[in-house]
Amino acid sequence: MIPKEKAEELYNMILYTFQGYIDEYTAKKCALISIDEVITLLKNRKNNSSEDDEWKVNLNLLFMEYVKEELEKL
Repeated sequence: MIPKEKAEELYNMILYTFQGYIDEYTAKKCALISIDEVITLLKNRKNNSSEDDEWKVNLNLLFMEYVKEELEKL
């Protein structure tokens, strides 16, 4: 899955889960908050990971940062 697809998936998941209760702006903000939390967790894990796992964490961190950029474009 590419970052744009993941951004749209997360946004739509939030929007349709709370359909009728939140608008598109709020769904986007909720998705951005979620991504920020994931990025924070990955950064914390990066500081505590072994060298073998560090590249995996960096890859996931980079992916999530791209997802955040795509969400901001929605």
